[in-house]
Parts: sequence; C-alpha cells; structure tokens
Amino acid sequence: MSGSLLLFREDNRYAGAALVRQLVEVEYLAWAFAEDEEEARNWMRSTKEERQRLWKPGHIRERADGRFRGVDYGEHCGKGGHPSPEGIYLLPDHSAPEASASFWLCDMAIHGHSVWKYALSASRQLDHDDTLLAVDRNHDLECTARRWRDKDPFVELCRRLNRPVGPLEATLKQLRKEREGK
Repeated sequence: MSGSLLLFREDNRYAGAALVRQLVEVEYLAWAFAEDEEEARNWMRSTKEERQRLWKPGHIRERADGRFRGVDYGEHCGKGGHPSPEGIYLLPDHSAPEASASFWLCDMAIHGHSVWKYALSASRQLDHDDTLLAVDRNHDLECTARRWRDKDPFVELCRRLNRPVGPLEATLKQLRKEREGK
C-alpha cells in the first residue's frame, strides 16, 4: 500500500491504481485463506499451471458465492491494470472526479482493511496470529477503521462508484459525455 501512496503523491495515478488492483487480488486470496486453511497450503504448493487454473480472480469470485463483484474487479482492471480507454483520465493532464488521488487512497484503504481482516482470520485458523493480534490490539485497528469510515466523505463516494450504476455514477457519466461533446 505504501507503494501506491508514493505513486499517488507523485501524481502517478495510473501506476498507483494498478497497485490498488493488485491489492484487490490479494484481498481475494486472503479471503480464500480465511475461509479454509487448506486453501493457503494449496496455493503455497501450487504450480503455475494450477494457479492459472484455480486461482485466477474470476475463479475465486465463483467460489466466494457473491462476496466479490466482478464489476468492481473489472473497474480496477480497466482503470489501473490493463491498458484501456477507461484509464485515460488517470494519465497526466487528464481529470475526472474519480481520478482524484483522494478517491483512490480511500479505495485502497477499503480494500486494505478487508485484506487485514481476512489475513487476521486466516492467521487465527493457522495458529500463527500472535504478531497480527498484537498489532491489532496496539493500534486498535477496528476502532480506527470505524472512525475513518464514519468521517471520510470519500468512503461513501467509493461505495457509490463501485456499485452498479446508481444516481451518482449516472451523473458522472453524463458530465463526461457533456465534456466530451464540447
């Protein structure tokens, strides 16, 4: 996450967004490990061919029974992972409301918090949770995350933008169309 933070600070938004997409993939893996300790062992011992067959994000989403939305992952891929028109506004001298570094930092924090919760759960299952529990207790991470979610206005914006088209996203799309038409 610190790599993304550094890239966003340097206004290298596309590369920062690509690292956020990687964090989404880590979130999927952490969930799988938290759900079943054998999953962690299987992944660690898997060959490249097995990972491609069993561990692609789409495969994990299928096993997650609706916990993760393909639309969210697709948005991350299009905006910061695979070259596509959706990522253009992240390039220098381009802008859009959702190109803000603050938006992406918030999105990163949301996914990072999920990774933390899944990693903590997986470490408990594997009986290796001493270090993570100590960090969790010393920094009161759940309380901190709750306060942040309650106060940061970008949290709600991120949630709205990562849902299927709702009023805010429809408005943003309309504004983009109008801007392009001028």
